Amino acid sequence: MLDKPYDPDKPKCIGNAWFIPYTPTSKLSKNIGANQDHNYRKVSRGDHPATFPMQLPEQCIKFSGIKKGSLVYDPFVGTGTTVIAAHSLGMRAIGTDIDGEYIKFSKKRFKAEIANKQKNLF
Repeated sequence: MLDKPYDPDKPKCIGNAWFIPYTPTSKLSKNIGANQDHNYRKVSRGDHPATFPMQLPEQCIKFSGIKKGSLVYDPFVGTGTTVIAAHSLGMRAIGTDIDGEYIKFSKKRFKAEIANKQKNLF
């Protein structure tokens, strides 16, 4: 057992200890079929102010311990990242949002993700 497990004088990590890779805006735009303006948040992320990388909900779903095929509910679906992550892990998923534009964008993104996966199978 440590006498002093926390040392407030010890230098802290100034980097990102929990780095999660993200997909660049330009690639997200192309994945959903945008032909121009690839580097704009409005095109690639549905102009949503709080997007996050796919690996974040994937890790949360895996760490939760729920079994494959379970239902994942995202009450703030936004751009659909959690729904897509759940689907990729073999889960069923439902997402809701009060903003109809986010619902439209997440549907478009989900359909594009499914189409891209099917295209990559062949």
